[in-house]
Amino acid sequence: MNTENEPAIDNGSMDNSSINEYVGGFPAWHSLQRNIETKDVCVDEKNSEQYDILTLASSLAHECEVDPVMCQCIMLAVISAISQGKFVVELPTGHIEQLSTHWICITNLSERKSSVFDKIYSCIDKIELKYNDDQSETILSSSIDNRLIRNEIREIEKRAIKKLISRDDARREIFDLEKQLSIEHSYLQITTQDATPSALIELLKHQIGNRISIFDPEGHTFEKIGNNSELISLLNSGFTGDTIKKDRYKYSGKMPKPCISLLIMLPKDRFQENKKLGTLWRDGFFARALCIFPQPKSGSRTFGVTNAGHIDDIINIFNTTLTRIFSIDWNRDKNGEICPYRLTMSSEAKAHWLSCANSIEKFMRNATKNDIELFGKRHGILARIAALIHLSNPLYKQSHEMQIDSIIKAREVLTNIDETYGRKLQNIVFSSKEKTAMDIVKKWLEQHPGIQFSARTIYRNRKQFSVDEIK
Repeated sequence: MNTENEPAIDNGSMDNSSINEYVGGFPAWHSLQRNIETKDVCVDEKNSEQYDILTLASSLAHECEVDPVMCQCIMLAVISAISQGKFVVELPTGHIEQLSTHWICITNLSERKSSVFDKIYSCIDKIELKYNDDQSETILSSSIDNRLIRNEIREIEKRAIKKLISRDDARREIFDLEKQLSIEHSYLQITTQDATPSALIELLKHQIGNRISIFDPEGHTFEKIGNNSELISLLNSGFTGDTIKKDRYKYSGKMPKPCISLLIMLPKDRFQENKKLGTLWRDGFFARALCIFPQPKSGSRTFGVTNAGHIDDIINIFNTTLTRIFSIDWNRDKNGEICPYRLTMSSEAKAHWLSCANSIEKFMRNATKNDIELFGKRHGILARIAALIHLSNPLYKQSHEMQIDSIIKAREVLTNIDETYGRKLQNIVFSSKEKTAMDIVKKWLEQHPGIQFSARTIYRNRKQFSVDEIK
């Protein structure tokens, strides 16, 4: 991106008159001078403290010969899965954002997305296996004790029904037993690949912090989201932290502050052919989800003997980062309720974030409806990504104050995503034909008013005709 003639943004100013003009139809904050070193880096595990998450992503992309934005997307999604529910970020305006993020990675075939995903995701597998192994005795013990107590309660209820004991005695005994029920520990499950809305709620209910992440490297979940309004509603609630209230047969109750992160990787053709893109847009899915289209590398790679040790070093450093974040104890209030750690911003970071936010608002004044719907939530997403970068910093010593460097790097990530892929996403969504067979039939009937049979008759027999014949 050419930035030679672009004036620098004053990080300490909140005056709209000092904000840059728009570049290429995007908010002024997209014109930021590149601050991240994008050259190829050979990561050495011994000197891991000098590498941030974006440098690791760039290095892994170089070793695997893929677009760096793909590695950034997966790594940030994994950090989000580990951090959500445990941390929140406070904006200078006083608003609180949780650290759930939604990512959609649309690639061509043969772009090594599964290989890269497996390498990064292996870190989550290690964390889950170690935690469940260390806690297996506690988990089994609490489960067995509670199961025995519940069996005793059922026996007392049966005796009361048969009038072998009085109802008052049964009530007292059951009350004493219920007080003995302990908090039932569950096996740790950070992610799921596919889940129905009811199963997703059950997963949230049994995980500390009411958190779960959907990671689907094959993209089948994306098709289900567009066809299930309840699932879209749950994902939106899991992104914003809105309380889920359900009164259903399988689940009835209230779940405060749910956290659901999302990472879906799917082929470009399947994304373009999806007939529910317009529905997803209207439901605000694309306003929350960051969609990327990594540059294809097929045909430009040079095959040779690779140094697997470099990739192992990168993954080991990333695993150390995740383990460090995961090992931070949950913050609880005096009643034992989880109270997420609150990340704040330094004075410089606040000024820079405010400059970005005011620039976005200025852009919105004359933006199209589609731009407003797509970029309207970028203020909060910018802070979320900055918080993830802050937590992933190897020099992070449980400092809850974010520095300006994290805001700048997060701004760089959004710059690349919105400026490179924003218009492309809009073009795909609004060029897709969301028509059903019934729509075709209705149009045909409108063009042939003299037909004596109903639309239902044609619809029921539509398989007997080709699309051209129906038209």
